[in-house]
Amino acid sequence: MPAAAALDGAHVAFRRLDDPIDDGELSPGERALASSAKGEPRRREILSGRAAAHAALAAAGVYPLPEVLTSPERRPLLVPPCGFWLSLAHDGDLAVAACSRAAVGVDVVPFARRAQIGRTVRSALEARAATMDPMIRDPRFPPALLLWTGWEALGKQSGEGVFCGMEARLHSEPDENGAIAVVGERRLRWWRHGAHLVCLATVVPRDPTGKA
Repeated sequence: MPAAAALDGAHVAFRRLDDPIDDGELSPGERALASSAKGEPRRREILSGRAAAHAALAAAGVYPLPEVLTSPERRPLLVPPCGFWLSLAHDGDLAVAACSRAAVGVDVVPFARRAQIGRTVRSALEARAATMDPMIRDPRFPPALLLWTGWEALGKQSGEGVFCGMEARLHSEPDENGAIAVVGERRLRWWRHGAHLVCLATVVPRDPTGKA
């Protein structure tokens, strides 16, 4: 998968957290937001996330580029509004941004965190007396990573938070580049990006007859 791509009606872009950020890449407001962060790691996440967001918005044809700030609900806020939804994620050494005309959510985790995330997923399932969904399977990806990133992407898409997606029954199917699942009117797509697993949640398009 390249550094930027168009998938399922969304534009997705990546930025490594250790990549330099040129002075002209971000607005004063975005740099001020990064400067207010507690600690250098969080500052790099904000800077790289905004740079990835600009790349995704530019790929979608948005001009001039809006500022990517933070809403009171701690979600990306585009100023001025431009008719696009935006989702950001960062983990390991990578930041990812996805934008779309419809609701969108994205998440990313490094494969190196599979053991830690596996414990988190098992604890979350046990707390709800639930079991690992037997339909979330792909030999290329650990089931816990598929579940966690799916929950995160669905939660960001809806604005309801990570565990809102736990009620969805995720039936993954192999795809040439990764795996896909359809949950009602939402589609999840997973793929490998270097040492990371990425999950994108988009809205399933409908034709004029109302069919998916």
